[in-house]
Amino acid sequence: MKKILFLFFALIFFNLNLFAQIPPVIPEPYRSTICARSCENNMGKTTFIELASNGARRCPSKPQLAYSCAPYKCNSQKKTCRTDCIDNRDCAPGFRCNPQTKTCFTVTYFCANHISLNGTDGSFKSCFPYSCQMGACVAHCASAADCGAGVDCNSDGTCGRPPGGG
Repeated sequence: MKKILFLFFALIFFNLNLFAQIPPVIPEPYRSTICARSCENNMGKTTFIELASNGARRCPSKPQLAYSCAPYKCNSQKKTCRTDCIDNRDCAPGFRCNPQTKTCFTVTYFCANHISLNGTDGSFKSCFPYSCQMGACVAHCASAADCGAGVDCNSDGTCGRPPGGG
């Protein structure tokens, strides 16, 4: 018992801190406290409070968490990712807004007929003079089957009227 008391008084007298090498632990209330948010290039960024080596709380200069906001865009006023949409301007590139459900979705395309391309967002695109195959407009032709009705595949791989206007 005398040895323990001696050690205790020695620590106090010499102001020894046996715990100086242990990094500070962020107390529970601050571990998830957000001190900064930003949105750049459709990436949400969040910074949480951390403790400096002297135990003071501080907001780091660089965010600790970065994430894509897709299918939504960043809300620049709130500096967070949107969670719903009113129109297509609220959705990330390549996504469309369904105003009834207020959700952004990926637009996929399908061939409605030999020359028409329809999107799941209700959009329509004509592929003419090329044909529509496997959900996309043909970019160049190898035969008349790659072209719309009434046009032929020319030797340069383009769909058009046959030479001589035929």
